[in-house]
Amino acid sequence: MTRTPVVSARGLSKVYSTRTGTPVVALADVSFDVAEGEFVSILGPSGCGKSTLLRIVAGLTGETEGTVDVNAAGAGPGTDVGLMFQQAVLLPWRTVEQNVALPGIVAGRRFRDVRPRARSLIEMVGLDGFAEKYPGELSGGMQQRAALARSLLQDPRLLLLDEPFGALDAMTRDQMNLEVERVRQQTGKTILLVTHSIAEAVFLSDRIIVMTGRPGTIREIVDVTLARPRELEVTGSADFGAYTNQIRKLLDRPE
Repeated sequence: MTRTPVVSARGLSKVYSTRTGTPVVALADVSFDVAEGEFVSILGPSGCGKSTLLRIVAGLTGETEGTVDVNAAGAGPGTDVGLMFQQAVLLPWRTVEQNVALPGIVAGRRFRDVRPRARSLIEMVGLDGFAEKYPGELSGGMQQRAALARSLLQDPRLLLLDEPFGALDAMTRDQMNLEVERVRQQTGKTILLVTHSIAEAVFLSDRIIVMTGRPGTIREIVDVTLARPRELEVTGSADFGAYTNQIRKLLDRPE
């Protein structure tokens, strides 16, 4: 049975104007679906419009042409969506649990009502014992764990990740990839990830949208059929290597 699409994009294009009024085409005729419970990555060269595409899905910027339907119920972008960016963007004067609880408080709920959910998520992402610490007392990886917990507080149907681990060292990034895989297994969330890392995309994804250079279009969508749950050992397998080689060739292909 076909799974219900949580994101359905059709013919998306985005044109920016420079300060001199010159139009710059960032995206051209991009169409794709993301099904319920699916993990899809967007991979491509710098400047190909990956983050712009994610921002359109999130409702943070508008498309020039085309349509995007989030939750496939005509609700429009920005509904029932959790966001996580490259920087954790934690408020330094708030504790971890206060930062994690913030989306609920902004939505009008009292901290004491949100606190049990925040505590549960803090434990789920491996920060048990750090709920009352401040961001300045945490490592970069721990801050991103807190940001991941915060993005899940409102129990969004769709989670959008914009290169959330790009600034981390390789070992911490591997651990965060394992954390995301574990959270996905536990929650069944639908996830759309923007990344520059081929290995990260292969490790986490069910499908990978490979983009061309600017203007960004979809070169190919690659199905990843590695068994789940995935551990880091899979990165040394022949199948994993075959996927990374396939995607590298797609990225290196001349326009």
